Amino acid sequence: AVVGAAVGQRASVLGQQARTATDALWARVYAKLPPSITTKVSSTRAGWGVCGLLLAVVLLGGGLLVFGGGPAMRAIRDVEGATGAEKVQKVNEAKRLIRLEEADQRAYLSGRLEEAQGNMSAAVVHYAAAVRKDGNGRAQSRLISLLKHEQCGVRASAATAVGGLRLEDARGALESLAEDGGPNEGSAGGFLNLGTCDSKQAAADALKRLP
Repeated sequence: AVVGAAVGQRASVLGQQARTATDALWARVYAKLPPSITTKVSSTRAGWGVCGLLLAVVLLGGGLLVFGGGPAMRAIRDVEGATGAEKVQKVNEAKRLIRLEEADQRAYLSGRLEEAQGNMSAAVVHYAAAVRKDGNGRAQSRLISLLKHEQCGVRASAATAVGGLRLEDARGALESLAEDGGPNEGSAGGFLNLGTCDSKQAAADALKRLP
C-alpha cells in the first residue's frame, strides 16, 4: 500500500510538471500569435487544446494529400499495373476525374496519367504545358526529376523541355547530366529512331538557354 501510494504521488507530480511545461510552452506560442488569432483563442490550456486540434487537422489533411492525392491521382495510380480491358476502363475513369479537377492541374495530371501508361514522351509534353500555361510547380519538379530517368530518350526530352522553359531550378540537374550522362547513352533515338540518343548533349544545349 505504501509503494502504491508513493507511485501515485510520483505520477501526480509528473502530471503537474507536464501541465506546467505545457502551460509555459503555450504561453510562449500565444505571445507570438497575431491579434486575429489571440482574440479567438484563449491563453489557457483550453486554447492550447484548440490549437492542438487544429494542428492535428492540418497534419491529417496533409497526410491525405501526400498519400491519397485526390480521386484523380488515386485513379491514375490504379492504372499502373493494369492490363487489357481493365486498363482501358481505368484510363477512361482517370480521364473523367481529371476533367473534374481545377484547370491549372489538368495538364499535370494528364502527364501523370501518360507516365502511368509508360508514354513518357507524351508525359513530358503535358508537364511542359503545365509549367508554361499554369506555372504548375509539381509539373516543374516532375520534369526536373526526369533528368535522372533510366532511359536516355526520357532524359533528353526532359532536358529539351526544361531548356525551352528556361527553368533556372533545373540548372544543377542539367549540369550533372551534361557532365556525367546516364544509362543507355548512344542508344537509338531521334527522329524515327534513326539517330542515337545523347542526353549529355541535350543537357548541355539546355544549359545554354537558361537565363
